[in-house]
Amino acid sequence: KTTIALAGISNLIDEKKIEKILVIGPTASFLPWEQEFQICFGRKPSTLRLNGDVINNLEHLAPSYELFLLHYQTASLYTNKLISFLKKHKTILIVDESHRIKNPKGGKWANNILSLAPFAERRMVLSGTPMPNDARDLWTQLTILWPNDFPLGPVSPYVRYAINHGIGSRFKDRIEPLFTRITKQDLGLPDVEIIPVICPMQPIQEQIYQ
Repeated sequence: KTTIALAGISNLIDEKKIEKILVIGPTASFLPWEQEFQICFGRKPSTLRLNGDVINNLEHLAPSYELFLLHYQTASLYTNKLISFLKKHKTILIVDESHRIKNPKGGKWANNILSLAPFAERRMVLSGTPMPNDARDLWTQLTILWPNDFPLGPVSPYVRYAINHGIGSRFKDRIEPLFTRITKQDLGLPDVEIIPVICPMQPIQEQIYQ
C-alpha cells in the first residue's frame, strides 16, 4: 500500500500540487514509510515525527521537512495546530490503517481526523481491511476522502440502511467506481503446481500431536 501511495504522490509532487506528506497511523508504520520513501525516491526523506513538543513548534519546523508522521492519538490532541499547518502548506493527508477509525458513530480519533480533512490539498486512506465488519465501516473512511461532499450521505441514514441492506442498490453506483480487483490472470502468474511432501514427525512432535 505504501509503495503504491508514494507512486501516486510522486506525480502530485512533480506537478507541484502538494509540498508535504502528513501520515496519521500506528507508530509501527513510521519506519516503513521512511524506508519505502527511500526505496521509491532513491534518497532518505526529511522526516519529522510529531509529538506534543514538536507540534507546539511545528510552525517553525515545517518548512525544513517533507514527511510528517504522527499517531491518531496525537492528531486528535492537536487538531488546531494541524489545521494551521494544513492551511499554510499544500499537503496530502494520509490515514494509514484507516480501518482503525472506521466507527461511523465517531469517537475522538475519527471525529478529529474528519475535522482535518477539509484543510488538506489531497486526501488518501490506506487499509488492507477497509470493511472488516460490514458496510457501516466505509462511512468515515470515504467521508475523509470527500469531506465536503458526504459521498454516502449523512451518517445516520447510511448506518440504518447499511444495517438492513449492506451496500445495497442505493450505494452501489457510488462505491463501485472506487473498487478494483487485480486477479492472478492480470499478473500473468503461472498455474500453481502442488507437490505433496511427506514429513514424518519427530518424537516430541508425535507426542504433542497424539
